Amino acid sequence: MTCPESVTWDNGGSLLGGKGWKPGSPSRYVRTSPAPPLTQAPNKPSHPATCIRVISYTGTFDSTGNSYLAIHGWTQNPLIEYYIVEHFGSFNPLTGAINRGTVTTDGSVYDIGVRTRINQVSIEGPGSTFQQFWSVRRVKRSSSGVVDLGAHFKAWNAAGMRLGASHYYQVLVCEGYFSAGSCNMTVSEGRQI
Repeated sequence: MTCPESVTWDNGGSLLGGKGWKPGSPSRYVRTSPAPPLTQAPNKPSHPATCIRVISYTGTFDSTGNSYLAIHGWTQNPLIEYYIVEHFGSFNPLTGAINRGTVTTDGSVYDIGVRTRINQVSIEGPGSTFQQFWSVRRVKRSSSGVVDLGAHFKAWNAAGMRLGASHYYQVLVCEGYFSAGSCNMTVSEGRQI
């Protein structure tokens, strides 16, 4: 799937626009070694699986003020909102979050954080309480990239940050909050760059 996305905003509140998948997916797995011989012991791991769910994007993201270019999604059971931030503007989204370490993937270190949102709007409606999971890239990029969701999900899980059982959506999002900017991106699944 390849989807173009184009949006422009100008200082008027909050805007979130994206393209991607609904429902989202926790991962996809493929065999990374040949099938085991029939004589192999049944309890011995024979063909490790590697998460290959990746999202590729290419285009332009230009913004002043508080804005993000990120992978954004929600899970339910429990209700979790998550961001994998590729670029942010004047406000670091980890401000006020609890630090949960780092993950190194896709050519950069990402700082990991979590915060609790109380009485906020969510995919389940207003007045929701939920956690937000964050991975924020140190080496920002705004024109193209590949994001390995599995690497982030695995790092979050190791940090005690467990996503919900049901994935609602996963999108490449351009988000602005009382800022101005433009975003023109093509998003696809797999390593397209």
